[in-house]
Amino acid sequence: MQAAFSKQPELKALTGLRSFFAFWVIVLHIHVGLELHRVPHEIPNWLNTFIRNGFWGVDGFFILSGFILSYQYFDKFSERINIPSFLKFLQHRLARIYPVHFVILGLYAFAVFLGAGIEQKDCGSPLLPIECDRFSMSFLLQQLLLVASWGWNPPVSWNLVAWSISSEWFAYLLFPFLCLLIPLFRSKKAFFGLWIFLIASMFTIFYFTGLYPFGIDPDGGVVRVFFLFSSGCVLFQFYKRGWLEVISGSKVLSLGILAFFIPQLYQHWYLIPILISFLILHLAKIKQGLSVFFSHRFIVYMGKISYSWYMGHVFIFEMLGVIIPKSSVVAEKMSILTFIGVFSGMLFLSIIFASILFHFVEEPLRKKITSIKI
Repeated sequence: MQAAFSKQPELKALTGLRSFFAFWVIVLHIHVGLELHRVPHEIPNWLNTFIRNGFWGVDGFFILSGFILSYQYFDKFSERINIPSFLKFLQHRLARIYPVHFVILGLYAFAVFLGAGIEQKDCGSPLLPIECDRFSMSFLLQQLLLVASWGWNPPVSWNLVAWSISSEWFAYLLFPFLCLLIPLFRSKKAFFGLWIFLIASMFTIFYFTGLYPFGIDPDGGVVRVFFLFSSGCVLFQFYKRGWLEVISGSKVLSLGILAFFIPQLYQHWYLIPILISFLILHLAKIKQGLSVFFSHRFIVYMGKISYSWYMGHVFIFEMLGVIIPKSSVVAEKMSILTFIGVFSGMLFLSIIFASILFHFVEEPLRKKITSIKI
């Protein structure tokens, strides 16, 4: 039996927002890879602080994912869940995430088979907890089954950013059931209370367990995705029901993105998911200000390839580390022009690789897999 899903019009500004979240994570990884903490005098404080907090891009993806999936599928599951629709939904989600994930794992396996000296000096570090047996078969199986981040203290293995995809898969399995539960709330106050409860609950759990929501660390990844993805689903109800008074001041909120570049904001990091949520609502509804920027053709394109960009950038950076000896790229010895050149070059190569993945892997295989009747 074929379950049909009606396609909703694209919210272009939110597609563009995906490029911002991906960019934020990727510049953080360049920051870590080039050890830019050694050259603080070369980078303005506001920019350095923004880059070092790029892990919030992962949380932005989680919130946005809950919102967009609700936009596309909420009406399909809000009254009942039937097996054909549930299976078709999972087929669509697997078609979206698995081809690129599988290809990147294959590229890593090929590199390891060839004996590429992928650096392991940081293995076991609490800052970047990469497993010393990162490329073991047991970890590969976890990655292939999309369960690598399921657990309280999961290992970081193979493609270092793929833990978040395992967390997303966990959220996809829960999504239809969230669609059944959310309509039990009726009033605006009830939805607002639920939204605050979800975000506050996540931070409360992290506080009492001594964790901090670092995007480069999968500890508590399933907890993060559950609460943030669910908050995105609840956020969609404000959009769906027209409860958008909070973002009526478009000019004020268009300037709100500047808060991401204010170093003092990150001292109050619990406000960032709220700011991200307001930004999502704003871009979904208001067609001026920031929405014009995020709806630009190039930004939307970068949003479309953002998944391939996010999933492939660490592989490219690690291969650069194999080809170019790290001793020849020493951050504290760089001039500002050399730094800009290296930084821009890494970004450019990651974008080229992402475009190749998108056009030759992600899109064609997504279409093939979704066309299969189940």
